[in-house]
Amino acid sequence: MSKIIDPRNSPSFFPAKKQDDLSAKVSPDISSDGFDRQSDQKQQIDKTSKQDARVTIPDSIKDFAKIKRATDQAPDIDNSAKIRDLKNRINAGTYQVDVDALTDQIMAEEF
Repeated sequence: MSKIIDPRNSPSFFPAKKQDDLSAKVSPDISSDGFDRQSDQKQQIDKTSKQDARVTIPDSIKDFAKIKRATDQAPDIDNSAKIRDLKNRINAGTYQVDVDALTDQIMAEEF
């Protein structure tokens, strides 16, 4: 059976640290000068947490979320018939591009 070692009587893990320094602490909550350090630390942590826990979301992200929600709720549009018709007209050589309408649409998008 192994011998149980009392940590107060064992050598310190760090050689530069004196054993007397370890036993000088009265309590982890109250320092030698009598002040309640744990309470001070808790107050500081609470204050920091309240400041750092605040999150601001930019308006652009909020707008994006609204747009995404609206598009997710919108019904799906089936364009397969229109696409099939365009393919047939292109293959038959009967599809004519309306150059004026195309130009107007490009200009509207650019400006």
